[in-house]
Amino acid sequence: DNDHAIIQIGGSVYNVNIKTGKRGKRLSGSNTGGNWYADYEGNVRLGFSGFGTAIKVMMRGKNGGGWKTIDRYDRVTGNARYDVIGFSPEENIIYAGSEVGGAPYAYYKYDLIKREFVEKLFGKDNIPTSGMLIDPYTGQIDGYLYTKHEEKAHYINKRLRSIQKFLDKQFPDTNNFITSYNRNKTRFIVFIGGPKYAGELMFFDIKTKKMMVISELYEGIDFNDLSDMVPVTYKARDGLEIPSYLSLPPDREAKNLPTVILPHGGPESRDERGFDQWVQFLTSRGYAVLQMNYRGSTGYGTKFHDMGIQQWGRAMQDDITDGTKWMIEQGYSNPDRICIMGASYGGYSALNGIAREPDLYKCAISFAGIGDMRLFQRDASRFTSETVTMKYIKNQNHSLDDISPASNIKKIKAPVLLMHGTLDSRVPYKQGPIFYKKMKSAGKDIKFVKLEDETHFLELEKNKLIFLKEVDKFLKKHLK
Repeated sequence: DNDHAIIQIGGSVYNVNIKTGKRGKRLSGSNTGGNWYADYEGNVRLGFSGFGTAIKVMMRGKNGGGWKTIDRYDRVTGNARYDVIGFSPEENIIYAGSEVGGAPYAYYKYDLIKREFVEKLFGKDNIPTSGMLIDPYTGQIDGYLYTKHEEKAHYINKRLRSIQKFLDKQFPDTNNFITSYNRNKTRFIVFIGGPKYAGELMFFDIKTKKMMVISELYEGIDFNDLSDMVPVTYKARDGLEIPSYLSLPPDREAKNLPTVILPHGGPESRDERGFDQWVQFLTSRGYAVLQMNYRGSTGYGTKFHDMGIQQWGRAMQDDITDGTKWMIEQGYSNPDRICIMGASYGGYSALNGIAREPDLYKCAISFAGIGDMRLFQRDASRFTSETVTMKYIKNQNHSLDDISPASNIKKIKAPVLLMHGTLDSRVPYKQGPIFYKKMKSAGKDIKFVKLEDETHFLELEKNKLIFLKEVDKFLKKHLK
């Protein structure tokens, strides 16, 4: 009804009165299992339950009754046959994403009773889909999202398709999105953005044909000062193609530049083309920036993702190293003026990089990075189960000490700028001061900055400013 919503908290499902805030539990479940899904009549009929890495998929009829297990998989080493997007208005049919027959990731109708894919809905031959667009008023499919270098929308709804074409014609050099609309699809909120266009939200009324800016995401930025984010690829040492993005400082020759290598966090994530605060900050100060989607990144299919299993700090780090060497070979980078920088897993990669390649990098910057893998193992249960984390990370042929920066401090030559938020629950704050003390005890060059009240995601404006000012000073000292 209009007064209630069904929400999931942890592994349990609740009815919540949106006016009073009162809630009642409808279903209890595992905190490690996954999600529950309701059909369009509000019946919770599909769910995931698990212990450790073992997951089972369960369903029940629209009128309730007992749960029936319809599939099992291992969440690390054995991928699910499909990702559930949601229920179709058709009974016992769900929308699901999958790589059927090894094809690129696409969206299908899946019959829960027959346990088979019955119809392919969307998908490009060589580009994995990344999201489905569903009308929030009717539940009908509007289209889908796909990502090659930036996320784009493809609509099957005729009106939305025509609006998208209009936007792309009006703003040919940006990535344009319909973010929301009214029930009649006559009024729209649209987003206009890109690497060289920091982003605006606009209101568009097709009846009055009026379009106006309602919000600038970064006021005061001169878009003429921004750098493009150019897709490039290089080969890793084993021949694997590594998709990457190269950003160069404006108005400077693309040769022999001071450089920042910027691997993304996650590591089950990816970089894509668009406006990036850190990248634009760095290029505006004269640094070239390389961002690589190393093996294990998402967005390139299951095979590419699974190459990262048990390769933390090993082949994944080698991909980053090979990208750095490619920058030198191509003439973009001055080999004596290269720093590696990142956050979360990227921050770990920065610390691990200077331990594994002590003569390659002149400095390292880590925000919310893991310095001590043994400590990380002990704290793993704070954001996922230790079994899942270690099954993904640990390699039976190597010790955790092999990929732990704290265990290899004696190899480190480069100075380090280390920053960490006190409210970080993903990589607990203590990782920062513990690694700092070990570095200082070994006589290494390191500066530690404590960011008060900050989470894992550098959310507070005051801390963003502290972070960028510290980065600016550190790079000027070590790369200029």
